[in-house]
Amino acid sequence: MADTHTWTGAISGDWSEANNWDIGAVPEATDSVVLIDNAVSITEGLDQSAIALVNVHIDASYTGTIGTTGSYLQLDADITYIGRQDGVGPFTGSSQLKLDFGANSGAIYVFSTATRASGNPPPVIIKAANNGATLSVYAGSVGVATNYPGDTTTLQTVNVGQYGGAASAAEVILASGTTTTSVVLYSGTAYAKGTHTGITMNDGVLTLDSVANLTTVAIYGGTAYLDGWQTITTLTMYGGSIDTSRRHPATARQITNTQIYKGVTSFKAYSAMANDLDIKEALTLTAVKMD
Repeated sequence: MADTHTWTGAISGDWSEANNWDIGAVPEATDSVVLIDNAVSITEGLDQSAIALVNVHIDASYTGTIGTTGSYLQLDADITYIGRQDGVGPFTGSSQLKLDFGANSGAIYVFSTATRASGNPPPVIIKAANNGATLSVYAGSVGVATNYPGDTTTLQTVNVGQYGGAASAAEVILASGTTTTSVVLYSGTAYAKGTHTGITMNDGVLTLDSVANLTTVAIYGGTAYLDGWQTITTLTMYGGSIDTSRRHPATARQITNTQIYKGVTSFKAYSAMANDLDIKEALTLTAVKMD
């Protein structure tokens, strides 16, 4: 019979200590885990990758830290919720959640995080190695493979923000070791390095910095910056604006096919950015520069 284990940390910060859980037992396969209204950090017993949990719930009222300078908590969970507000509060969140979801975990939902101080890393740092997993960040600051140079992560989809979300509600940083099939920006900000097959932008601010071999980029709104080197097979713009001029013109950037539809407000580019520029309909643009 599956159990729900709530972290107390009554003895220590060791996940593998039975007396640190409310029912006096360490979580086992098919169990669920809850961290709520608690401030005891988890710093030992971090390799739980062999335990297939049903779900993990890290409430916004949990203010302890997870992981150490050199180690993540390794999890295998069908569903993980971070930052829901189901506890008593206050809902300030944890300053450090370092979570490695390995090759088998499923969906990861982030509803909020602690506030990221200027110059500090994101309070939630995630790794995974599952090209079928989805990360959805509705609000808060999340780094993917941002802990150490050489960290790698594979995800199927990364969703950032939500329709109508505040401009600063969600922030996702995808480091150079990140590989995804799809990144979708609904609102907030996304900074992307790594390898991504397709990116769709509905609103917000997107920065692409040295992204390799993008097949498609579709922009419906917001502002996109193409910094660093990158190659894009097809860029389609239905709205919003794009700026490729923030880096030195010698930086290698290539867009093979560019389609611009009515509704785009600005396209600022260095010369030779597009081999095939196809402008759709009669455009009314407020500021267009093809430098």
